[in-house]
Amino acid sequence: MNLTYFKSYLEVVRRGSFSDAAKALGLSQPTVSFQIQRLEGELTTKLLDRQGGRIIVTAAGQEFRAFAERVLQEEHALQERLAFLHDEVAGTLSLGASTNPGEQIVPALLGDFRRLYPKVTSRISIGDTAEIVEKVLARESDAGFIGAEVKRRGLAIKQVAVDPLLLVAAPDHPLVAERSIKLEILEEFDFVVRGEGSGTQKRVEDLMQEAGLSPAKLKRVLVVGSNQAVMTAVEAGVGLAFASQKAASRSLELNRVCAIPIEGVEWVRGIYFIHLSNPVMTRLFQEFSRFVDTWFET
Repeated sequence: MNLTYFKSYLEVVRRGSFSDAAKALGLSQPTVSFQIQRLEGELTTKLLDRQGGRIIVTAAGQEFRAFAERVLQEEHALQERLAFLHDEVAGTLSLGASTNPGEQIVPALLGDFRRLYPKVTSRISIGDTAEIVEKVLARESDAGFIGAEVKRRGLAIKQVAVDPLLLVAAPDHPLVAERSIKLEILEEFDFVVRGEGSGTQKRVEDLMQEAGLSPAKLKRVLVVGSNQAVMTAVEAGVGLAFASQKAASRSLELNRVCAIPIEGVEWVRGIYFIHLSNPVMTRLFQEFSRFVDTWFET
């Protein structure tokens, strides 16, 4: 059956007139009459009756009307889906990322995404967690990856990965010789820490408080602005530091630092994907959001 005939039939039913339907459709009245006759012939049943100049929809016509409406709705939905699929995924993706995911995770993720969609270009703005949240809320970045759970009005946040937190020290630090240590003895040693706004630092301080150790009691001998600066300072023997496993991985592989186990402590930090609660749903943003979910699951 021809869907054009469906549309003509529904227009006749809605307007109660062949001539009015023909005008609305931009067709001649004989053409519309012919289309309805063809439908009735294919269905071998009467859909419309003319009675005293009025058009009466038969019982079969009522059934066909509901069917035709469903078919045309499905056809419209299909056209929309096909148009969406044919839209090219291209453009510039502007992302913000806090230091750890920005240095250790996001470049690899974007590399894999671009292999799927080679016409996409990306920009990554690196900052601490607080800075990235503000960039997303200000629409300076389409989305972001941060290392701490943040609750802000207008912000959607989802944990996509976890990263263990380690206590690291230079190989000649006296604690390296210990099989494990108690958390409370850390008050006796010098520490290298990230600055305010760091997701890693915030997570460490929250976990320390939960464990009964005040972060304020740590001897902060050096405050730095990046993970790499933390690892460089630890390698140089400036002090101990808490670092994510991903951030410390290269220094650990090269034996420039050692991880020190803490009794009863297995801390992790989350990696979070953030964007506006009501983002502009471009094809590029939709495909990237889906890709983020699948990429971290593999």
